[in-house]
Amino acid sequence: MPRVTRGPGAVILGGYQAGLAVVDGLAAGGVPAVVVIHSPNEFARSSRRIERWTALPHPEREPAAYLERLEALATGGERPLLVPTTDETLGLVARHRDRLGRRYAISCMDAARVETVLDKERTYEVAAAAGIPVPRTFSPSSEAELDAARAALGFPLLVKPRESHRYYARFGRKMVKAHDDAQLRDAWREAREADVGVLVQEFIQGPDAHGANYNSYADAGAPIAEFTAAKRRIYPREIGFPAIVVSARLAPVAELGRRLLSAFAISGFSCTEFKLDARDGRWKLMEVNARHNLSGRLAIRCGVNFPLIDHAVATGGPLPRRDATRDGVYWVNLTPDLVKSLPRPGAWREYARALTRPHVFDVLDRRDPRPFFTRVRSRGSDGAGEYLEGA
Repeated sequence: MPRVTRGPGAVILGGYQAGLAVVDGLAAGGVPAVVVIHSPNEFARSSRRIERWTALPHPEREPAAYLERLEALATGGERPLLVPTTDETLGLVARHRDRLGRRYAISCMDAARVETVLDKERTYEVAAAAGIPVPRTFSPSSEAELDAARAALGFPLLVKPRESHRYYARFGRKMVKAHDDAQLRDAWREAREADVGVLVQEFIQGPDAHGANYNSYADAGAPIAEFTAAKRRIYPREIGFPAIVVSARLAPVAELGRRLLSAFAISGFSCTEFKLDARDGRWKLMEVNARHNLSGRLAIRCGVNFPLIDHAVATGGPLPRRDATRDGVYWVNLTPDLVKSLPRPGAWREYARALTRPHVFDVLDRRDPRPFFTRVRSRGSDGAGEYLEGA
């Protein structure tokens, strides 16, 4: 696609994988971008495809300073698109949408709906009311309620955060899969003592390859563009983040995704995760992310450029061409899973299949290699900080 600048530029909040994917998508349409980081390990700052980058304070620890300096970035006559790519920045932008909207074009939802999506308990309530299958879930506030949840669900079960980014920032993991009472109590008490809200949820039976994503750009609950993909591996196993994802047309997932868009009246980009329950053959909702996701490069490679759609809608420009999506294209996340799984023949074959078929990496790109090397240098000091963006 020729590099033709389409209207004002963009300011991307977050420089990990989701942020880098947004950089790629906007660059394909010639949209100039600035990346905002708060950690030196956010590797999108090294991309040759951006105009510049800047460091701001932490958006949750110093929100007033972050907002003030963010406003100062938009000093020209045109309102650039503001793109939060982490839960922290999404929440901040939603809460201050009117204030920031004086200087930026903003496509994220209002604070009430964003807070509903960020809080998994509220997410499941809205979805269940709309008839979307959800895992059985409890929110115990006492030991007695914890015992009741355990009795109702049995083992294994999940101790899962209400707000993923807060839990991960505190414990460095996505959730806990408890196989016995001791594991359950330890995980629940640990979160309670840290004042981090958690749910107790049934574990949806089935292999990791039963996971799927529904990605969409919507206007008041009606999809403008859609893309589905199937997970092939996650890391850590069963309760981790995507390691291999492949594009695939999944009609049942798309249908549930559309129902969810309508139930939440979602506007803008979102990524909804489902898992096929091996016990009853039904797709169950796992979570909703109302911002660009970890595997965002895959949809772009397959002909659905969500960042460019985001820019066009928010700034009033023409919608980019949406090609027929390609099935069988892989996205490969270069996590420790790759190295650890190579001795196992089954896992080795999965990676070999992905790397010998059309594919795109999470960060590595021969046309823009510097973010990959920045990431490699930073892994020791900020090991998994990038995963605060979610899946």
